[in-house]
Amino acid sequence: MLIEIFLVSCGIRQGIKAWKKAKTNKKEEQKEEQSIKDGVVKTFTDLDNKFQSFVQDKIDPLFDSSRHKQFQTLSSIDNLPTISQNEKSENRFLGLAAGNIFLAFTSKLFYPPLLPLTALPLLIFCVKHIKETARALFVEHRITYSVLFSLLSVWFLASAYLAGSITMFTFALARKLLSKTKDNSQMQ
Repeated sequence: MLIEIFLVSCGIRQGIKAWKKAKTNKKEEQKEEQSIKDGVVKTFTDLDNKFQSFVQDKIDPLFDSSRHKQFQTLSSIDNLPTISQNEKSENRFLGLAAGNIFLAFTSKLFYPPLLPLTALPLLIFCVKHIKETARALFVEHRITYSVLFSLLSVWFLASAYLAGSITMFTFALARKLLSKTKDNSQMQ
């Protein structure tokens, strides 16, 4: 009987040790997962900031007025002006559209089996406009440009990948100009 009590107590003791070890391992795994997530978020944030500054440096001067260019050359501040979240979102979609048009052209010219891959960015772009179309038609009870784009993008998605990519780029460029105009008019 004494031996049985000893064996049971040893088993309980080893079970508690294993439980504590598993608990600390789980905490360490959670810390490791959190550090990986933080690293990925930091990497994407840095990448997005670099992309936004590239767009401000290289792309936005193509659309700015001469008055704004003169103001930037005369100003003593070398920092880029801040841009709104809406314009940042439009910049991301413009980059997505430019990448999609590049993929469409290269796959059309060199390797046609890659052409259906251009449907995914078009679908991502299309979902945003379909949501805006539903809001415009059912909440605001009016027709906006997103209604036209939704109809065109569904048609292009179903039939012509290259034409859909070109249309996606054109609409992304138009939305970029629209957001820039809205931001400039709100600043004045």
